[in-house]
Formats: sequence, structure tokens, C-alpha cells
Amino acid sequence: MSKEEREKWTASAAKGYAIGFQVLAASLQMVVFPLVGNWLDDKLGTAPWCMLIGLASGVYATFSQLMSISKQSFEHTDSEKTDSNKKDPEDDIR
Repeated sequence: MSKEEREKWTASAAKGYAIGFQVLAASLQMVVFPLVGNWLDDKLGTAPWCMLIGLASGVYATFSQLMSISKQSFEHTDSEKTDSNKKDPEDDIR
């Protein structure tokens, strides 16, 4: 494997790990928010309202995070496509 191929593979792996950690963080939001709501319900005696608010907040936060991740992924994919379609000015001279 050449140095260029290794650098390209490393960059791709790093992007994949970054997306994976973002998805993990988004998934944790869906779990943590309802748990905090449930804890508040126990302390305040307002069952099930804080848990439901926490669930709705967790779903909203997770959905918006996943939409942001997919948007970034598509923007990156589109920029790679346009970069690969660019013509080298040296080709016109040759």
C-alpha cells in the first residue's frame, strides 16, 4: 500500500469513526432525557409528565442530530464528486 493510499484510507476511517461517535451521542440523548425526566418525576411527584417531556425532548434532539449528521455526510459526498470531476488545466496543454 502506497503512502497516498494509506493516507486516503486513514482519512476515510477517521471520518467513519467521527460519524459513528456522533450517532452514538445522538442515541444516548434518546435514553438520557427520559431517564432524567423519570428522576424528576420521582423527586417532584409529577409522574409521568417530566418523563414524557424528556422523551419528547430526547426524540427531537436525536432526530435533529441525525439530520445534521446526514446533511454533513451528503455535503461531503457532493464535494468529493465535484472534486473528482474537476479538470486539470495541464490536460488542456498536453
